Amino acid sequence: MKKAVSIFSILIILASCSKDKDPVYEETVLFSEEFTTVGNWIPTPEQANYTPGTNCYRIEDGMLKLTFDHSLNDCGCGWVGAKMNTTVSNHPNKKNIGVRIKLNQGLFQEVLLGIPSQSGSAYSNEIDSKFQLELGGFNLTIPSSDYGKVPQGNTVNPWLNRYPGKSFEVIHENNGNVTFTIDGEEFSKKYINCYFFDSESSNLEMEFRLGHQPEFAPRTDQLWVEKIEIYTWDGPRPE
Repeated sequence: MKKAVSIFSILIILASCSKDKDPVYEETVLFSEEFTTVGNWIPTPEQANYTPGTNCYRIEDGMLKLTFDHSLNDCGCGWVGAKMNTTVSNHPNKKNIGVRIKLNQGLFQEVLLGIPSQSGSAYSNEIDSKFQLELGGFNLTIPSSDYGKVPQGNTVNPWLNRYPGKSFEVIHENNGNVTFTIDGEEFSKKYINCYFFDSESSNLEMEFRLGHQPEFAPRTDQLWVEKIEIYTWDGPRPE
């Protein structure tokens, strides 16, 4: 009887050790921005004789506030934006990268119109409300311009290639799988540009851009950003 109890105890211990070795999903934040200070962000277009006015570019109330309207002073010719450049000290050399963006106002959209050029094919930006990120070998653009291109001679649809929502997340897994969600609902990854190439760089660049051409005036666009988070993880992702 004692021998049976001893064997049973050993089995419990072995099972416990095996359980401890099972990989557990654990996130590591690489970068987080909640716009409590100006930080490394600078207004764009970045020109020696021009700075966007505060009615077009502000960091306040825990938000980056971009507003574009041709009737506003100091909004630039066709767009305003914000960009930053920094380094991420704990950037791992692996391809598990996630990006979360929380918007307070606005949406993501890019529409381009085909125009003649000497090379035979070129596009001009008609409507912009987009986000671009590069971290080492990880590159992301929301949205992809592929679904916003209008051939020369066609009328531009102002509702083309629009992605409204409050919470955006892009997940790039080590096996190359990409998941794109808006407010928790999954959308096709074809609506974004997301890829990874091997790089040991820890440089991080991000930019938001907002604007439209005069033919869409009168029109006021807003892109108010509450938070950006970039993270990596270990272990299997939860279903």
